[in-house]
Amino acid sequence: MSLRFGPVGLATALSVCALAAFAPYRAAAEDTPIASGQQTNGKARAEILSLKRTEADTLTLRFAIANEDNRDLSITISNMQLVDLVNRRIYKPGLESNSCRIPAGERRICWAVFAAPNASVRMLNVKFYEDFDLIPVQISGAN
Repeated sequence: MSLRFGPVGLATALSVCALAAFAPYRAAAEDTPIASGQQTNGKARAEILSLKRTEADTLTLRFAIANEDNRDLSITISNMQLVDLVNRRIYKPGLESNSCRIPAGERRICWAVFAAPNASVRMLNVKFYEDFDLIPVQISGAN
């Protein structure tokens, strides 16, 4: 059985194959940390994947936690904060991923949505309450 493509069908098939080949690269690029911090006991690493201005005057934080311990780790997202050191303001999450439980030796991606500061604020610090230092992060997206 052979497949026959017309000129448009062949071009479409080749385009789909080319896009499929680049899909893993695109996903990996989105998961490249823009900032990171180590837990003070050295058993976990927080990787900030993005902090973007999103619709309805919000900021969406995507982050990954790499659990380097031999026990499971749970991050309490509702206790996270975005800290504006310049304007002395703190932002707490309004929406968040359902769970950020990381099995021993694994990495999980989680997210949280915060109210956005005014457009002049271009950098915030991420504060986890599981013994991480402040992680400074540049805000991306439209102002």
